[in-house]
Amino acid sequence: MLERVVHASGAGAFGTFKLYESAADVTKAGVLADTSRTTPVFVRFSTVLGSRGSADTIRDVRGFAVKFYTEEGNWDIVVFFIQDAIKFPDLVHAAKPEPDTEVPQAQSAHNNFWDFQFLHSEATHTFMWAMSDRGVPRSYRMIQGFGVTTLNLDNEKGERHFMKFHFTPMLGVHSYVWDEALKLAGQDHDFHRKDLYEAIRMGVFPTWKFDATKVWPEELIPIRYIGELELNRNVDEYFTQTEQVAFCTSHIVPGIGFSDDPLLQGRNFSYFDTQLSRLGINWQEIPINKPVCPVMNQNRDGQGRHRITAGSINYWPNRKEAVPPAKPSEGGYVDYPEKIAGMKVRLKSKKFKDHTSQAQMFWNSQTPPEKLHFIAALGFELDHCDDPIVYNHIVERLCDIDIELAQAVAEKAGAPTPTKQGRSNAGKKTNFSMTTYNAPKPTIASRRVAILVGDSYVPVAFNGVYAALKAAKAFPKSGKGIQPDHHFEGVQSTMFDSVFIPGDLHIEPLRKQCRAVHWVREAFGHLKAIGATGEAVNLVKVACEFDGMSFSAAGSHDVANSYGIVTAEAPKPENFKEMLSMVKGAKDFIDALTRNGTTDHLYQTLARDPSLLPGTNRPVKTSFIGIRLIDDYLSLLCIAFWDSLNGSQPHLSLFTFMFMGQYMAGYSLIMIEGARVCNKWRVISFTALWGLLSQTVTYGITLLIFTHVHLSASPTATSRKWQDYLVDGPLVASIPPAMFISYMVTATLMALPAPSIISYAAKQNLIALWQIFPANSPVSPARIHLGRTSSLSRALTLCGTCSRVRSDWPQ
Repeated sequence: MLERVVHASGAGAFGTFKLYESAADVTKAGVLADTSRTTPVFVRFSTVLGSRGSADTIRDVRGFAVKFYTEEGNWDIVVFFIQDAIKFPDLVHAAKPEPDTEVPQAQSAHNNFWDFQFLHSEATHTFMWAMSDRGVPRSYRMIQGFGVTTLNLDNEKGERHFMKFHFTPMLGVHSYVWDEALKLAGQDHDFHRKDLYEAIRMGVFPTWKFDATKVWPEELIPIRYIGELELNRNVDEYFTQTEQVAFCTSHIVPGIGFSDDPLLQGRNFSYFDTQLSRLGINWQEIPINKPVCPVMNQNRDGQGRHRITAGSINYWPNRKEAVPPAKPSEGGYVDYPEKIAGMKVRLKSKKFKDHTSQAQMFWNSQTPPEKLHFIAALGFELDHCDDPIVYNHIVERLCDIDIELAQAVAEKAGAPTPTKQGRSNAGKKTNFSMTTYNAPKPTIASRRVAILVGDSYVPVAFNGVYAALKAAKAFPKSGKGIQPDHHFEGVQSTMFDSVFIPGDLHIEPLRKQCRAVHWVREAFGHLKAIGATGEAVNLVKVACEFDGMSFSAAGSHDVANSYGIVTAEAPKPENFKEMLSMVKGAKDFIDALTRNGTTDHLYQTLARDPSLLPGTNRPVKTSFIGIRLIDDYLSLLCIAFWDSLNGSQPHLSLFTFMFMGQYMAGYSLIMIEGARVCNKWRVISFTALWGLLSQTVTYGITLLIFTHVHLSASPTATSRKWQDYLVDGPLVASIPPAMFISYMVTATLMALPAPSIISYAAKQNLIALWQIFPANSPVSPARIHLGRTSSLSRALTLCGTCSRVRSDWPQ
């Protein structure tokens, strides 16, 4: 089978598409209108220029092709980036290695490519994207997908709407820096493919929001996200699935149609034609390309025919009326009835002659660091063009976009410095900056974290950060106890998103290893989050110190965050305050990692004071009862509980309440079991263990039911009457209000938002009050019972202080 001419090197995965909301107002296509459907999909990511086996991380616009296996047939969305389809062969020739030397491979930094770009001004916007940080994405899971060409949407009323498609990653849009991408191309040229496979294997499924609009200014046409694309299954065999999959823009379903877009008309021909030459006439019968719905047609024979068709009729119309075309009422496809009038000439519409405004809008929308990266990228590309005509022409083209951009690139390329703006730039902006597409919620899910350890590392710091990273669904690489995953020569810092170094005796040998110091310094140069505790702070100083940096001071309990480097000098949690600093350090490190992959690290990130409540400028309460050990402990708990209880992490709030509800049920069952067997406190019994196991599933819901079953099963009871229970009635009656007062009231109060309903100080007091719940739960019934009986011994029995009381229980 022939290799793809373009998009040869790629990776694929299976997944599903699900609607948030119906788009029935604009289309009758079931995949976009029926919210009850879950549509299976296959997605293939690829580089454009490189042959199979070329590096994943080269600068490239990249392909993002989606095959929807709908109930009405296959629908393919495929990207593209020129205006006149007949120029496609010339574009490929110009971008591929030069014919006389067959170099460079998978690179646009050569004369032919940039000569073509100048001579085809419609390519200006696309090469702007390629030269931006989007050209070197951190992962396939962090790139946007665009349908590029314009399609029609037809609804049940016969109304037509024009649309384009966007796929926006839920992880945000992130990139490498160019030096990092270059090095990684040699160190692990399959990095993106392995990254996609590993994320799905680990259960952190890549997800994209799906939008049906167009790359127009959003103030004119707002983005409308109507669904979600999730990749959740890796391929079983690369060749038969990822390599043999074929996409075709002419694959559409009822409710979606073709516009007059001349590029789309050309693509409908070229894509089908290339599949014929690569896979044969019956390529649509290959399993990965086969629709999930039944296919009825008169196609027969040909190379690679898979389907066996019985019968004597293989044409239409026929005498038996076998296999008639489907009617519209039966789901048959009908073109939108459109009037067409025009001249048969090869010309471009005036609408297609503006090749500058979108490129200007793209440039204007970039942040200052993104503009610096763009200038550096163009400087690299043109530095490898040895024909002055080529780089002089490109500088001339850049004058039409922005004169300062053209001047900066001219200086790097060695071209004459321009002095005049070619076309006026009105300064219009839109959402083209990568920073616009950060994740909806800051996340480090599926990020790769290197933890550098040697002999005698600090297990507390290591385990704390390791657990925090695992909880955030990152992929920390280290943690097989003292058995490392890799050595410094085996992997490089380019393969990770951040670095953490716990302190202690292993740091001194690491400081003497040039490779270890280079590891940390290179990670810092690539704008990655770095965390260090104890003695490791000195290692980071050696590797990364320069004017303006700040580190955690020796003997200080404070956590310093400077340019994405988070340091905590206190090496061991000798008291709760040091533990607080270490926990806060882990949080700051993860916060820095959350921003990793963006350009934010070019600016100073302000250190957050560990004495402040997370996300606020309010101080942590440090005095509750006047005993320092307990006060420090309660302060630590206020910090730990704050995010869960003040609205920033509502899913953690739910988990916290359910988890603590199990504690309530567990303590209650232990108390009841002890009372049931006449204060023998036989907690390790079948009934007690069965009850505790039940609570792990249902938490507090089954508590009352189990109480009755448990007491009724008492081996010392002679009857099943309520008054004959071993435990007296007032005690049983006191359990529900005691649990409510000791748990539900305090739990509800501490969940009240601050400062809108209660003050920050009051909320911390309630969090501290709730912490005594484990002791409060079994004691509360005793306090209530004291008010209803005169026997102190009965109350003390409930607290486990009497060894055996039997005769004085009411019978």
